[in-house]
Order: sequence, then C-alpha cells, then structure tokens
Amino acid sequence: MKRWTVWCGALALALALAACGRDEPAPEPTAAPEPAPALTATPETAESAAPANTATPAPTAAPDLEALAELARQAGLEALAGLPELPAPPDTASLQAGLEGLLAGQDGAGWNADAYWIACLDDSACTLHIGDGGFALARYTLDEGGAIAVSELSGQPVLDENGFSVVDGNGEPLLAFGWELLAEDGDGLPRLDLESRSGEALPAGELSFYMTSAASAEEADTLARGYLENRQTPDPATDDMTTLLAGYRGVSIVDACILNGLDPSLENRAVYAEYFGIEGYRGTPEQNLYLLTCMGGTIA
Repeated sequence: MKRWTVWCGALALALALAACGRDEPAPEPTAAPEPAPALTATPETAESAAPANTATPAPTAAPDLEALAELARQAGLEALAGLPELPAPPDTASLQAGLEGLLAGQDGAGWNADAYWIACLDDSACTLHIGDGGFALARYTLDEGGAIAVSELSGQPVLDENGFSVVDGNGEPLLAFGWELLAEDGDGLPRLDLESRSGEALPAGELSFYMTSAASAEEADTLARGYLENRQTPDPATDDMTTLLAGYRGVSIVDACILNGLDPSLENRAVYAEYFGIEGYRGTPEQNLYLLTCMGGTIA
C-alpha cells in the first residue's frame, strides 16, 4: 500500500510539471515601484498625483471639549433628576442650635421661649410647651359621648444624632420624634413640625404646631377646647365666609381660627384667601391680617 501511495504522488507531480510547461514563459522581473510621494509634497504635486475628481479629505477638527463637558453635565443632571433625593445626614450642631433657639427665643423669627404651640386635627388637638420646666404635651380628644378627654405627658427634652426625644426623671424615653422649626414665607407664622417616631402621646404622622398668643397653660387649654367645641368645616360655595371669625378681637389669625373651630393650617387658610381674592397667598403677616378682617375678625 505504501508503494502505491508514493507512485500516485509521483504521477501527480509529473502531470503538474507538464502543465506548467505549456504555459507562457514567466516575464522578466521588473524593478521595484517608485516609493509613494512624501507627505510633505507641494500642493501641485499632490493634485497631480491624486485621481481625477477625487478631493483630498479635510483634516478632522479638534473636538470642542467644553461643549462636550456641558453636554455630559446636562445629561448627568437629567439622570439625577429622576432619582429620589437621599436624606441628608443629621447635622447635630445645627439641630442643637435650633433647639437652644427654641428654648431661648428667636427675635428675628418672632417666637419666644415661653410660647404655647397647638396642632389641630379633624377630631383632636395637641398643645405643646417647651421651657425651663421641660417639655409638656397635652392631647385633647372627644369621647363617645362628646366630652373632651385630656391626656398629658411631661419630661425633659433630649437631642442626639437620632433626633429629638423626651425622657422621664429616670432617663427612660417617653417620646421620640423628628422636628423642624420654620416660619411661613420667611417671616410669617412660626411653625414647629413634629413627626412621631415612638410613643403614643402623639398621633402617627407629621403634625404642624403653630405658635399661639397664649401666655399660660390655662390659655392654651381654652384654645384647644374652643377648637373642639366649635369645630366646623365651612364650604366657600354655600356658607357665609364673612362671619367665620366674628367676635374675635386681636391680631392672631391662628388664635382666631382655633377659637372658632377652624383648622389654622396654611393649606386651609389658602382656601379662604382664594375665596376673598387674595392672590399668591403665602401666609405673610400682611395677608393674614387682611384675611382676618375679611372673615369678620377685628384687629385690636
């Protein structure tokens, strides 16, 4: 078998050589082509060497790095706009300063150290006082018979990196919440927003406490009881809005609303302001005094 394979290979080689013998003789080797013109050729030489109707491509312009950076920045802003905001880390120093300001009084914002605050809900009210005697909270609710029930909590306020809490005489926590102290429209009504985190003294969720003109716990008690006893939710489409605050004499839109059973919140006052044509209502002192007179109150 091996001899047969060698013989077939030799026969194939002979046939291939015979076929090559019938081809034309190979041409004489030619000289190597001239090298391409150098890139530094003059314009005339480059034009003559280029094929017909073929233009030399223009060099690519350098990219505008500032424009590209701006496009990237805009794209990044658009991408970030769709992401939820991350909560800022607690700034204990600023919180402590805010709490000390609440205790000591803030002349620029209009609140004082002995202020009594009140939050009004649909079926209850809460009064709050923070002073030298500590933290005092009273919650007013209606029982099944329509009588007003009062529950009270007192302790010492404590501030740490976890928020604001109230502890008893043994240091045991009674209540914990997040808080923010602010004023409407910069210099408008002072407001203290509390969000309950633990404890049963406050309803769940965020409560907005407005500073009142009450100078004592008894006066704050009168406000809270007046709110529940006179609770009303007037409809601007059907009710007389010009007498809602009739009989009130003073300068506090918050006190006037509470004593007449009205929610004093900014959102609720904005509904009344729209009815009386007060454009762009933001709760400024001037807007509040005007709204007070429109609703039947007397500035005194």
